[in-house]
Amino acid sequence: MPATRSPRPRIRPARELLQLHSGSVAVTVGGALFQLAAGDALRMRGDRPRAYGSRGPEPAHFTMVVIYAGARDPRSASLAPG
Repeated sequence: MPATRSPRPRIRPARELLQLHSGSVAVTVGGALFQLAAGDALRMRGDRPRAYGSRGPEPAHFTMVVIYAGARDPRSASLAPG
């Protein structure tokens, strides 16, 4: 599968965490290439250009978490204990 580019880097400060569950993926972040296998994880800055591509014949399955910096989500106040 050819690499898929992210539309553009995120403007708000963010960190991204990719956890690869199966398959293999090549991830390019700001010009640096990372070769991931099942069980690997990669933490990256969200303000860098990035591309993802499957390296093998089997599908790659991964989870991506994006953590934004800045103001707290006002909905989280209702979850606070007390």
